[in-house]
Amino acid sequence: MRFKGASYSVKGIREINEDSFILATKTNNLGKSFSTEVVEGKDDKPYFFAVADGMGGQGSGEKASYMVVTSLLNLNKNIESFDANNLTEEIEKIHRKVVSENSQMGTTLSGIIFQKDKCGIVNLGDSRTYRLRKDFFLQMTNDDSLCSFDANAPTNIVTNGIGGGLKSISVNTYFSDKILLPGDIFLICSDGVYRFVSDEKIEKILSKEISVDEMVSEIVKIAIQKGTDDNCTAVIVAFKE
Repeated sequence: MRFKGASYSVKGIREINEDSFILATKTNNLGKSFSTEVVEGKDDKPYFFAVADGMGGQGSGEKASYMVVTSLLNLNKNIESFDANNLTEEIEKIHRKVVSENSQMGTTLSGIIFQKDKCGIVNLGDSRTYRLRKDFFLQMTNDDSLCSFDANAPTNIVTNGIGGGLKSISVNTYFSDKILLPGDIFLICSDGVYRFVSDEKIEKILSKEISVDEMVSEIVKIAIQKGTDDNCTAVIVAFKE
C-alpha cells in the first residue's frame, strides 16, 4: 500500500510553538513557529504519523514534544515491526528520558503506526486521531483529559501523557489489520485544532477531491480564523493500493 501525507503547524497567538509532529520520515524543526512537510511512500517498513503537544512552559514543552517525535523516528532504525508490547516498552523508555531531562516538562502523543501486517493506534493525552473511511468518519482515540470526566473542567488539564513528572503512564495502543484499508484518510491533530474546527467541518474537508497538503492547511487555517488560543498542528495521510 502507498501513502501521501502532509503536515501543517503554526504557533498561533502563542509566543512559541510547543507542538511537534512526525510524518513518516520527517519531523518539524525544534520550536519553529511555522512548519510544513509533504511526503509519499509505500509500506516497505514501519512509519509513524503523529502529533505531540508539548506542555510545561518556558521552552520545556517544545523540547518534550520534539524529544518524543525524534525518538519515535529513530526507532525505525532498530525495530522491523511493532506490536502493542514493544511499542509500549519504547514509549515508556521515552517517558523516563523526558522525566530525567526535566521533571516538569511533558507532552501528549497521538498517531498511527503504518506497517505491512497489523497497523497501530497510539494515544496519550488529548491530541486526537481521526479516520475517514468512505462515508464513515470516526474519532479513533479517547481524550485523556479532565473535561472527559467533568464537562465544566478546564480544557487544558490532561490526565495522562509523556513526562510531566508522572511516575506512571498509560500507553493506549491498539493493533489490528482492520485499522487501515485502501482509501482511508487519517487526520492527527492537537487540541488547538479540533476545539475550533467541528467534526462535521473536518469530515467535509477530508471528503474533498483536493491534495492532502491543501486539506491540512485548510483545516489549520479555519482553526486560526475561528480564534484558536493555542498552537495548531495537523497531519493528514491518505492511503491507496
